[in-house]
Amino acid sequence: MPNSSEWDGLVFIWRRRALFLGEAGTSQDQSVHAIKICVALGGDFELSVGSRSKWKRYSAVIINSGVKHTAICKREEVFLIYLVPETEEGRNISALYLNGGKRRVYELPPLQLEQAIRDYSRFDCDKAKEACDELIVRIGAATGKNLSPSVRLSKELSRNVRRTIDYIYSEIDAQLKARRFDKTRFTTLAIARELGVRESKLVKDFKEQVGLTIPRWFNDIHLLVFLEQYAIKKEELKRRERRLITALENAKSKKERASIEGQLREIPRRIYEKQIAESLGFNLSTLCKRVKSRLGISIGDLEDATFLACPAGGEET
Repeated sequence: MPNSSEWDGLVFIWRRRALFLGEAGTSQDQSVHAIKICVALGGDFELSVGSRSKWKRYSAVIINSGVKHTAICKREEVFLIYLVPETEEGRNISALYLNGGKRRVYELPPLQLEQAIRDYSRFDCDKAKEACDELIVRIGAATGKNLSPSVRLSKELSRNVRRTIDYIYSEIDAQLKARRFDKTRFTTLAIARELGVRESKLVKDFKEQVGLTIPRWFNDIHLLVFLEQYAIKKEELKRRERRLITALENAKSKKERASIEGQLREIPRRIYEKQIAESLGFNLSTLCKRVKSRLGISIGDLEDATFLACPAGGEET
């Protein structure tokens, strides 16, 4: 298990993308419903796909959704994107590089990234989105293919499958706003009734077009929502700390400084995953197991990373 110091960088969370930029460490076996693009910003990294006895070095690679793999980065700086496979960009990448989902990995040629991407320490959500888009375009240019970034749902999905995905996202937002999470609203029966379609037909179409059952797909989206809420909480604590530090610098009396110093000491030094998990209907033990199986690390391994929850952009159906 890697130490938290092995993973240190920026984590950007969108609903249909996620991005890690920074020093990466070692992961355990992982398999997530996301197409991963990993580019080393300096050297390379080791990757084992399927059998852990077979390791290969890469400088850039595309890993298919659902493929079990393990990575050793040894604090290599990486650009690691997670793409939702049901988006236009996800379907396009799958068709062009992964043989429509049949190929496990695709080794990319070395990519020359702009210095603006390498100097990521001050990235905000807009800069991170631009960097993701730019990398996707560069992958297409480097491999002689027409590749355009787009997080809109693919037009290849049937109307009811698209409606199911839209329903799940909108219901998540409504429940977050109400601060009351009810997982029974995400069962296949509940969704079928909400959409006015036959459950058996919806189950069949979703599995055929997405490759997962609705509950399994929801589980991975649910995990992404946890990371989003984790990011929001971390941002809130940092903003509070910055405000108090500024106030301390401008304090005009010993009494005022003492009061502010007391408030600074009361700020939690870490995020309490259990509270966030429970607010989303998670059992903490289940959440920890899911994070490890999907990401190959624990949420604690990213304690040194800076999380940013980014507003949706271009996610219309």
